[in-house]
Amino acid sequence: MRLAKAAARLENAVSPKLDTMLRVGWAVVLACFLILAIGSLVGVLSKDESAFAYVAKGFLNGEIPYVDRWDQKGPLTYVLSLIGVLINDLWGIRVLAGVFLIGSTVAAYKLIRNGFGQLAAFFATTTLLVYYARLDPGGLTEHYALLFQFLALHAFVRIERQAGAGLPLAFLVGVLGAAAFLLRPNLVGVWLAMGIYWIIRDRGIPVRMWAAVLGGSTALVVVAGLLLLVGGLSAFWDATFTYNFHAYGEASSPADRLWTLRHGRSVLLPVVVIFVCAWFVALYAVVFRPELPGGDHPLVRLAVVLAPLELLLVSVSGYGYAHYYIALLPAILLLLSFAVWFVVEQRHVAATFLSVVLLIGSAHYYRAYDAVPKTISRVKSDVGRGDLRYQFADRIRQTTSPGDTVLVWGFQPLVHLVAERDSPTRYFYQFPLMMPGYTSRALIDGFTQDVRAKVPAAILDQRDHRLPPLDHTARSQWRGAPRYLDDATLFDALFDFVDENYEAVEKRSDWVLYALKTPNSASSR
Repeated sequence: MRLAKAAARLENAVSPKLDTMLRVGWAVVLACFLILAIGSLVGVLSKDESAFAYVAKGFLNGEIPYVDRWDQKGPLTYVLSLIGVLINDLWGIRVLAGVFLIGSTVAAYKLIRNGFGQLAAFFATTTLLVYYARLDPGGLTEHYALLFQFLALHAFVRIERQAGAGLPLAFLVGVLGAAAFLLRPNLVGVWLAMGIYWIIRDRGIPVRMWAAVLGGSTALVVVAGLLLLVGGLSAFWDATFTYNFHAYGEASSPADRLWTLRHGRSVLLPVVVIFVCAWFVALYAVVFRPELPGGDHPLVRLAVVLAPLELLLVSVSGYGYAHYYIALLPAILLLLSFAVWFVVEQRHVAATFLSVVLLIGSAHYYRAYDAVPKTISRVKSDVGRGDLRYQFADRIRQTTSPGDTVLVWGFQPLVHLVAERDSPTRYFYQFPLMMPGYTSRALIDGFTQDVRAKVPAAILDQRDHRLPPLDHTARSQWRGAPRYLDDATLFDALFDFVDENYEAVEKRSDWVLYALKTPNSASSR
C-alpha cells in the first residue's frame, strides 16, 4: 500500500534518535496549541451561548423549548447546553465546550495519523487548534458538531476497510448525522458527502447507505416523538424551519452568499490556499490519475466531494459569522493531510519536508501570533465584569426582587442569566418579530400582551440597530437594518405602554435602563 511505503520511506530518512526527538517536539508543540485553544474559551459567554443557556435553564423550571422560550437552533443544542448549565450557569457551557474540543482534537489526530501518517497528523491537528482559537471559540452548534463529524469519519474509514457492508457502523453514522442535524440542519455536509460517495462508487444506493438512513431516521423520529409528547413539535418546526427559511433563505441573495465565501477566504487565510490547491490536485488524482498518491484513498475521494459541498452549505445563510467556517475544518484537514502525504510520496523527502514545514509552519505562526493576544486578554479579564451586560445585570439584580421579570429590548440573554431574572415573554430577544415573511400582527400583539400581563420591573434597551429604540426621539432617527423590517409603528402599543409606565434611570454608552415610575414622577406629568 502506498501509505505504508511512504511511512517507511520517511522513517528510513531519519535516525531513530532524531525520530524520537521529533516526536517529543511534536507532542510539546501540540500541547502548546491545545493550551492556546482551551485558553481561548475563557471569557464572557457570547450572545448565542447565553441564549442556549437561558433556554436550557427553562428545562429546570419545567418549561418547553420553543414554546416557553423561543430560539431557532435544533433541540440537541439545548440538551447539551443543559449539561453545561448544570455545571454552572455562566461558565459551564465553556467547560463542556472544552471537553468537546479535546474530544475533537483526539479524534482528528487519530483519523489523520491512521489515514495519512504522523507528519500529516501533526500539521492537521495544529491547524485545527489554531483556527479553533480564531473562529469564535465557545459552545456553539458548530463546535459540538465538529466532534460528531470526526467520529463519523472514523466510522466511514472502518466501513471502507471491512469486507462486509458494515451495517452497525453505518447505522451509527446515521445517528451521528441526526445529532448534527439536530444542532443545525446545514451541518450535515460530511454525511451528504458520504452518501454521494457511496452512490457514485457503487452506482446505486448500497445497503450500508440504507442502514445509515435508518439510523438517522430512528434518531429523528425519537426526538420528534418526545417533542410531540410535550407539545413542542409545532413550535419547534416553526422556529427551526419556518423562521430559518425566511431569515437565511429568502433574506439572503446570491450576492450575500458569494460574500460569505469571500469573507471565509479572508478568515481562513493562509491555510485556505493549501486547501484549494490540494483540492484541485486531489480531484485530478481521483478522476484522471488514480495511480497517483491519494487517487484510490477513500478519505481523499470523500474530501473531493466534501469540500465544495461544505462551501455550499456554509454559504446558504449569506452571513459571515466566524464560527460558521468551523464546519469546513474536517474538509480542510483532510486535504491538508493529503497535501503532506502527497509530497512525501514523491520521494524527495528532505526537500519536501522542509518546504512543508516552512509553508504550513509559517501559516501556523501567523495565525497563532494573531490569536495569542486575544487569548491572553480573555485569561486576564475578570470574566467580563467590566462588560456592559454585567454592569446593567448587577444593577437590575440590586433594584429588583426575585420573581420579577425584566424585558431586554435587543439580544442580550446574558443579562437574564447574571441578573437571575426571567423575561416576561417567550421572545427574550425580539429579532423574529422584525423578520419579513415570518412575523405577523398576531405575534407582535401577543408579545405586547405578555409584557402587559407580566409587567417587567425593569426594561433594558440595548439599542440594537435591528429594533426601533424605546425613546421616541432616538426612534425618529432610526432607519432599520438590512434583511429586517424598518417599520417602527409595529410596536406602537408597546411604546405607549413604556411611555406611560416607565422612566429612564440610567444610560451607559447607548444602552438605557428603564424602571417603573414612582408615584411622584407619575403625578408630575
